[in-house]
Amino acid sequence: MSEFLFDYERAFNPLITDHLESASFDLMLNQQQAKQIQSFLALEKGMKILDIPCGTGRHAKLLAEQGFEIDALDYNASFIERAQQFAKNAGLSVNFMQGDMRDLKFKEKYDRIFNVFSSFGYFDDKTNLQVMQEMSSALKPGGRLLLNVLNGESAAVKESKNGIARQFKGLDKQYDPHSKILTTKRALKIKGEEYSYEFKVRLYNASELTHMLEMCGLVPLEWHGDWAGSALTNNSAQIFVVAEKSFIA
Repeated sequence: MSEFLFDYERAFNPLITDHLESASFDLMLNQQQAKQIQSFLALEKGMKILDIPCGTGRHAKLLAEQGFEIDALDYNASFIERAQQFAKNAGLSVNFMQGDMRDLKFKEKYDRIFNVFSSFGYFDDKTNLQVMQEMSSALKPGGRLLLNVLNGESAAVKESKNGIARQFKGLDKQYDPHSKILTTKRALKIKGEEYSYEFKVRLYNASELTHMLEMCGLVPLEWHGDWAGSALTNNSAQIFVVAEKSFIA
């Protein structure tokens, strides 16, 4: 099986991820994003929903609190353990699973799937397409996928005009317009110890995503440029696309 573009175990070291999560996320932000996921996907009670990859389940837990039926999957076993313990303590019914989005083993099980927070593009192009096909296969005909990634078009524009650092502040980020890979490097001091990681993600623009979605039997319905649902432009920092799985005759 193809490998990650980066050292996954180092980048997702529990010490690093715990530190970044505590510094970057708060309950109000999580609630706003969960509400927008609900809006983007027109979620209804009784739908079968998959959050992939779910991390520690910050969105899945909030949607479960609203009464939605959620399965949530992540490659990182420590994330799943933490999510399961939180859900148990809170009395929430969420099916947290450790697994690989390259090999979901689900067939037309879900009404809705969401993949958010730039969690698509961890592999080479062939394997990224495989991930999208796995998500499509897991959807019921007529089901919908919400995909949220950094906008490769915006990254390319800012690289050519002002340098990628103008878009991504506070981190050492470099964008290679040839490979279309964004590399993040960061050094942290946690409890007096020095830690560092390198994270790579393949960025896609709307045209590339459209081609990939259509290859996987998914029809793009809506495009947005941020969590607020603004219209997507070339300068939008992010892409949110809602796509529907075609009905098979």
